[in-house]
Amino acid sequence: MRSDANPRLPRPRPGLEHFNRDWFHRRRFWIWGAVAVIVLLELLLVLRLLFPAAPGGLDGCLASPEGAPVTAMVTVGTQRKATYADGCFFFAELPPGRQQVVLEPVVGAPVRFEVEIVSDQALTLGTLMIP
Repeated sequence: MRSDANPRLPRPRPGLEHFNRDWFHRRRFWIWGAVAVIVLLELLLVLRLLFPAAPGGLDGCLASPEGAPVTAMVTVGTQRKATYADGCFFFAELPPGRQQVVLEPVVGAPVRFEVEIVSDQALTLGTLMIP
C-alpha cells in the first residue's frame, strides 16, 4: 500500500518542483487577478493619453469702482492675453482642473486667485472690480 493513499501514514515530502507548482496552483486566481488589474490600469492610462479631457473656458470683464473698463494683462495657467477695449477677456482652450488667474492692470497691483476649470464648460466670472 502506498503511503499517500492512506491518510494515517505521513505523505512523502514533495520536491521543489511540486512546491512551485502547488504554490502557483493555490494562488492562481490572486495572481491572474493582480495581472488583470495591472493590465486594466495600463489600458486606462493609455486611453487617457490618447483621449485627453475636453478643454474648458473662462471669461469675464474688469472694471474700476466707477464702472470704467480696466485694461490689463490676464494670465490663466500658462496662457496670457490682454483685455479688449471694453475690459473683457476670454480664454477658450484651458485644461480642466484648478488654474491660477493673475490680473495685472496697467495701473495698480496684480490680483491673484484660483478657479476650477470644468471640461466642456465655460466659467463666467462676470464683472470684476479692480481697485
